[in-house]
Amino acid sequence: MLTVEARVDIYCEAVMYITNYEESSEVTNAFVNREAITEALDSGEPLAPDLREALAVADDTLLAVRPILIRRFPLVFMDRKDVPTTFWWWHIGIGPHSWDRTTLGMNAPHCTAEQLVDSYRCLVTLGIPDDHNTEIDVLLALIARDVIEDRYAELSPVQQSQVTEIDRQFVAQHERTTWVLPTTSSLTSAQERWWWHLHEGPQVAPQELRP
Repeated sequence: MLTVEARVDIYCEAVMYITNYEESSEVTNAFVNREAITEALDSGEPLAPDLREALAVADDTLLAVRPILIRRFPLVFMDRKDVPTTFWWWHIGIGPHSWDRTTLGMNAPHCTAEQLVDSYRCLVTLGIPDDHNTEIDVLLALIARDVIEDRYAELSPVQQSQVTEIDRQFVAQHERTTWVLPTTSSLTSAQERWWWHLHEGPQVAPQELRP
């Protein structure tokens, strides 16, 4: 059985190279090892101060690369609602919250308006502009905007202004939506939900959002 010290060493090394991983199983193994560390510490196993500091640095690094991990390994974060929030790494979409289900509209009633706006911002400002971006970033942004529209009345005036600014950035990147649009949603969504029609050009958006 591995000691907690050994597990911390393994976890720190894993996080160092985690953005180079190619398989979801590699990320999952790192997360399972992180669970074992938490369980060991919660049970009272001692850990030297230098290793605690190394663990904290690794955790901060993991949070910093979360947009990359979610973009490359979305299935790792899917359907984790039954995982205790103590194991926050399974829920790193927006800090300690679950992004995948929120953004996909599967768990929208259980997240705050702030979380919705944060997930939309992260997708539009980090995901779509990335040259290594995949179609899933665009699709997630479209669905995130749908969820925001469904709950728009819950947003504060400041949050509504934030959404408007993110919308402008989304419209400015309209050419990238052609990677996934048109879809069935494009054919069935009203013109008011202009984001599903961005493949037609920026003119589908309200005037104030156009470049």
